[in-house]
This record gives sequence, C-alpha cells and structure tokens, in this order.
Amino acid sequence: MWVKIIRDRDYTPPDNRRVTVAYKAGWEGPIKRAWGLALVGDGDATEIEAPPRPAEPTPETNRDADGDGHDDRTGEFVAGNTAARRRRAKA
Repeated sequence: MWVKIIRDRDYTPPDNRRVTVAYKAGWEGPIKRAWGLALVGDGDATEIEAPPRPAEPTPETNRDADGDGHDDRTGEFVAGNTAARRRRAKA
C-alpha cells in the first residue's frame, strides 16, 4: 500500500509495541497495509497510487547483458555496476 503522509505522526503498531515509526508530513512511499489503513483511518495519511515500475531493459538499453560489469560492445566499465568490482580475474 502506498500512502502520502499529511501531518507528522509517530505510529506504534498494536501487534509490536517495541516499534515506533516516525512519519514526516509530505513523505510518500510503501508501508504495510495494516499500518496504512490505520494512518488513513486516523486522517494522518491518504492512499495514493503506486508509481509505475520501470520497463524491462531491452537489448538496446542494456549495455551489460551478460552481467560482467562491462559494456558488451566496447568492453568499458558500466557506471554504477558493482558486479565488476566482485569479478574475479581470469585464470
């Protein structure tokens, strides 16, 4: 469930009193359905539609199809890819 918080609120779920989550006004994101329903019911949040998921990469946009951390055409490192840092040297 996605919600947008209307006003600052500390929420303690009734099933786990050891947890308290502080929500700030203006924050929006996913939360557990039971928590969201409680916040919406108290008037502290509104339910919003979840943003669309990103499209699956196509061969044109996925420069690292084999997952080795390097561009398949040029062999250069693909920025943001951590797989190359874990890559073992060839024997």
